Amino acid sequence: MPSGKVTDDLANERTFLAWVRTSIALMGFGVVIARLRFLAVEVGGHAASMSPNRSTWLGLAFAAVGLFTLVFAAFSYTRSRRAIDSDAYQPLGASLIAVSVVIFLVGLFAVGYLLTLAGV
Repeated sequence: MPSGKVTDDLANERTFLAWVRTSIALMGFGVVIARLRFLAVEVGGHAASMSPNRSTWLGLAFAAVGLFTLVFAAFSYTRSRRAIDSDAYQPLGASLIAVSVVIFLVGLFAVGYLLTLAGV
């Protein structure tokens, strides 16, 4: 394998690992957010009137997006690896934008939820 392909393969692996770290972080945020309701009830008591499922659903959304991100990373890595090997690499483009929009929307809901907890 020529050194250029080795460099490209290593860069592809680093990108894959960055996506894996992102998916782990998203799933971790999901767990933390699901726990927020319980913490808010224990500390402030004002969240007791809120739906007990709001933080759970938001946490599940983060975990699901984390899992989706992991699947996307594996798909992207495999696709890029084949394309690099055949000298036919094309960037994903629209797929990356779609993943970013999904993560942004879930994050936006998280901000709204945190503002609700804060009473803003």
